[in-house]
Amino acid sequence: MSGGPVYPDPGREESSWRITGSEDLPLFGKTTPAQEPARAVVVLVHGYTGHLDRNIVPVAAHMLADLGCIVHRFNLGHCGIEPGEDRITRLDLFERDGIRHSIADIQAVIEAVHDEALAGRKLPLLLVGHSRAGATVLGAAVRAKQDAWPLQPRGVITLASIGRYARTSPELLATIEREGFIEREAARAEGGLVRLGRSWYEHELDSPGGDPFPGDMATLADLPVAIIHGGADTSVPVSESERIHQLLRQSGNESTSLSLIEGADHNFSAKGVLGADLRWDAAIGERTASALQDAVTRIVGQPIG
Repeated sequence: MSGGPVYPDPGREESSWRITGSEDLPLFGKTTPAQEPARAVVVLVHGYTGHLDRNIVPVAAHMLADLGCIVHRFNLGHCGIEPGEDRITRLDLFERDGIRHSIADIQAVIEAVHDEALAGRKLPLLLVGHSRAGATVLGAAVRAKQDAWPLQPRGVITLASIGRYARTSPELLATIEREGFIEREAARAEGGLVRLGRSWYEHELDSPGGDPFPGDMATLADLPVAIIHGGADTSVPVSESERIHQLLRQSGNESTSLSLIEGADHNFSAKGVLGADLRWDAAIGERTASALQDAVTRIVGQPIG
């Protein structure tokens, strides 16, 4: 990591909000206003053990705002990280997380935009997700289409996404069925361990055909999807994003693209928490911002004015 400037500016204008998500749990979020003129509204979702102010999430929010997007980012209700904290202390919430909860949370935020509790109802809607949430926002786009949500996504942008809703193996699924949970090391969790309960994998365990992700991608033939991945990502290999790209192409989707950021790691070099020395590599950051600009323009067109 080069000694670049602190980015984004922790003093930048943002508003905080709270709504109710899955299982009536609170969703705590922030809105970054768009650089005028506004051209889109973004719902931005963090990954596995992340949160709204860690690593690439606030950086991406500010980059997207600079591109004319109103950006709503939030902590998923089952992330186990309480407001203002950077550690998972609600291990019970984290254990019972899963794709259905995350999609329900995304739906709640979109409904808040539709109801004008959050800004951006009249703008094109983009869903953006990092890591695990890359697959999650694709799943949300599928549910939005199938269930006729009041606001339909205009497109999806994934950042360093996994290539399915949860990383599994036959051995892992057998353990879940036998024990009801698995344990994983997590440096930012109280006690250094987290449990992942059956709900994390129920989408696959309860599906007659196994992994439902390929079938879901087959329904997104008409949705623009921009896939962005770091070429030096050692946490989630590029092959995961390549799988998404391939599945979408197989569905007949001609509006999907795959961009690799040379030298970028899983968080595109962003490291730290907003307001607590969040830093990034300027060169990689510029390439990431350029990829986001291309993605937004491809999906919603050039800015007006």
